[in-house]
Amino acid sequence: WSIGGEVKMEWNATAYARARFVLSSYDERETLAPEERADNQKQFTVGVNKILAKRWGMDVNYQRTENVSTFDLYEYNRDVLTLSTFLTF
Repeated sequence: WSIGGEVKMEWNATAYARARFVLSSYDERETLAPEERADNQKQFTVGVNKILAKRWGMDVNYQRTENVSTFDLYEYNRDVLTLSTFLTF
């Protein structure tokens, strides 16, 4: 499942947040896996974008991902901070 929302703010800025939850199961057992693999992934993103000129702007966001798996090789936590520009047309 996933859910998200955004709020328009002053100065041509928009704040947004998204949450995502995924359950994955796999039909075939991997060669080295102790059992059939199943993953549980949670992901959360928050950010702000701002229009700087007529057609272009900037975005900054933070994303946290947590993946829990029955196979330790696929377990991880990831934090990503992104700064980007965009052009609308």
